[in-house]
Amino acid sequence: MSRELREFITMLKEEMLNAKEQSEIQTLIKNKPEIYREKVEGQELGMDGIMKTKEGYTQNGKPAPQHSIDAALSRADKRMLRESPLLQERKLKFEGGNLVPDLAAYEKEAKS
Repeated sequence: MSRELREFITMLKEEMLNAKEQSEIQTLIKNKPEIYREKVEGQELGMDGIMKTKEGYTQNGKPAPQHSIDAALSRADKRMLRESPLLQERKLKFEGGNLVPDLAAYEKEAKS
């Protein structure tokens, strides 16, 4: 990898660690692509026996407790930060609680 590219990635990482930028990037990664987000949400809700319907969230035919919904959606957020297809597409990784450039992905691309 060239020195220029390494410097660029270092600058990019510093910029991405800004709290406002990090929040915006994480929100994007947690929610895109929408089809993948829906799949992950469905899996996490299903683990607690919760279904998402037009009327809201149900569990065993009754409204699901909010704490159970919140826990499942929180798990979905965490998974998206590690599994979203956008991570690979944008050459990002989740490290130390932050999304940062994936140096290995840039190195691999530079070798190609």
